[in-house]
Amino acid sequence: MDFFQNHLTEPYPLAHLQVVLSVNFAAGAMENFGLIVSRGEYMVVDAQSDADTQRRVSYVISHEIAHQWFGNVVTNADWSDLYVQEGLATFLGYRCVDTVYPALQGSLHFRMGDVTAYYAYDVFNYSTPIKPQGLSGLEAVNSFSPVSYTKVRVERRNHQQSALILEAVEEAMNAAATDAMWAMLNAFVDRYRYACYSSAQFEQAVVEAARVAQGEVAAKKMERFLQSWIRQPGLPVVRAVRSRGKLVLVQVGSMRACEA
Repeated sequence: MDFFQNHLTEPYPLAHLQVVLSVNFAAGAMENFGLIVSRGEYMVVDAQSDADTQRRVSYVISHEIAHQWFGNVVTNADWSDLYVQEGLATFLGYRCVDTVYPALQGSLHFRMGDVTAYYAYDVFNYSTPIKPQGLSGLEAVNSFSPVSYTKVRVERRNHQQSALILEAVEEAMNAAATDAMWAMLNAFVDRYRYACYSSAQFEQAVVEAARVAQGEVAAKKMERFLQSWIRQPGLPVVRAVRSRGKLVLVQVGSMRACEA
């Protein structure tokens, strides 16, 4: 909790944050406001727990605490906007683990494990955008159910990809990346406190943060970056071309298995 209290200007608004453990809780863990419900294996370690177990438990706790702000204090307006709060909770969950328990190397294992698996999934023809187009409500939820993949696996893929987008956003803000990122998140919470936001409003906040950090050109690049990663399926293709004697990387579109 201290990690979030130290970085977010909006204080945790409740007197307590309670945790209830359930043997067969279907969702794994759930971030009710002031009450986290979870299976025991996601919340408890002991002296015999290995590093993978410690890392998983530390991350799940951090992820659910992050939702107290991103999901409860500010809330997505529609199910199709779910990727924002889940991406933020994933991104900040690993940031918390890296800060509080650096020896666990949470972000490193995030990139080496889950991210590799979900990138492999994303090149297939049944891959979907993390922002469903033209759908709302349960239609948006059901759109994350392609052939041969369970709903849970696809939802996790969306969480990982949207967290990666946030990592890229942080890096794109360059010199003062971390400070600029927290400033953007704090301004976002302040603006939508106890209200609902759309993914378009979050993306606008990201673009504006890039504009403040690096200017209009950076803002335009950020806008194109978000469009390609959020609203199209698959992975954007990056081509290496020579221009005036220099190697330039150009993002040109979506990579699908049938086009490779």
